[in-house]
Amino acid sequence: MKRTGAALIVFALLVTTFQFSANAAVKAGANCTKAGVKKVDAAGKTLTCLKVGKKLTWNKTAVIPVAKQSPAPTPVTSVAPTPVTSVAPVAVIPDMPTSFDDLVKNYKGISYAAWSKSQAKILASSSISIPLEILIGSNTKLNNKNPEFAFSQINKLYAGNVLPKNIVLLAFNFQDRDWAVTKMDQIVPNAGSSWIKDVACPSADNCIGGGSFHNLSNKTALIVITTGIDPNNISNTISGTLEAHEYAHSIEQSSADALRPAVNLLKSPWPPNWYWEGLANFSQHAAIYSNSFDEYSKYRRESSGVIFRDSTWNAQYIEGYFQTNLTNEWASKYPRGRQYDLGAMFVEILVSLKGPDSAMQVFRESINGSGFETAFEKVYGISFTKALPIMSKSIALELGRN
Repeated sequence: MKRTGAALIVFALLVTTFQFSANAAVKAGANCTKAGVKKVDAAGKTLTCLKVGKKLTWNKTAVIPVAKQSPAPTPVTSVAPTPVTSVAPVAVIPDMPTSFDDLVKNYKGISYAAWSKSQAKILASSSISIPLEILIGSNTKLNNKNPEFAFSQINKLYAGNVLPKNIVLLAFNFQDRDWAVTKMDQIVPNAGSSWIKDVACPSADNCIGGGSFHNLSNKTALIVITTGIDPNNISNTISGTLEAHEYAHSIEQSSADALRPAVNLLKSPWPPNWYWEGLANFSQHAAIYSNSFDEYSKYRRESSGVIFRDSTWNAQYIEGYFQTNLTNEWASKYPRGRQYDLGAMFVEILVSLKGPDSAMQVFRESINGSGFETAFEKVYGISFTKALPIMSKSIALELGRN
């Protein structure tokens, strides 16, 4: 990834079984008393008691299909066979972690816990008017026909945090590059519009991706989207995850009183690159696929294919990757491209424990003076140094390694 100018430049780039507890019927949306408890409603759907802000509410759980099994053949005897009772397959909800103390033990429940708490936050957030302006080049057609959905979902996911006052989506193709440069200069002056031709869209066959920029004077977020199709990640260009990713960066930036430094490797008080990108990458899947844990898991896995296949990523190697105040030595040893997927798994753990707002709070606390490690301990009650081996071990187990 390359960055130029004074503003942020960002490129967007399990099925576990669930066990339902049979309890007295409850109603979705009603208050409950203990987080993590599961009950069945009158329609036979399982609800989970989730904490959203200070409120405990019954929410629907994800239903994961279980493979059908053929019943064993009835033996032929001289007596009438006993009728075979059809039993529906039972889905199992993994034990979800409640703290760093049981994180390794309950690593199978990390992903579901993070998704379900994000879903609960989105469902509990009221729909609000989004100050969105969409600018499309005259020769350009949007790949994602409903970009408003992505912005709305991210707004709900981080409702209560500092949000941009204005949002501009600037979409263009190679033919409309010059137009896009002019528009960018108008919306975010001196933000390095040369990025469009140098990085985002240098040629007709290399015009893929997006970026997030910010105008501090009027609190305007500019989301720049090129409309080339990435053959390796087509879903990212049509599903809304690209727009959601870049807008999550805008909310990160909105938390700060200064623009992100125009450097390749971030240093305190800014969170490390892998947290900056990991938070946006987690957010894009949690927001766009909030209605289906199956879909969330599918695209989470698709975007993390390398680390799931590469045995290099064991607990020790992962722990070494998650350094703060990144150096050139770090960059030469570890692949920066993993800041997206591995960073998202780091953030996913934090969300599984304390919800999506906690992850954004770390960002806000960090850049406003205390630094990442201090902010981490303030929000989660454990030092980053002590938590890191636990988190690294849990991620390695999720990847199928020790």
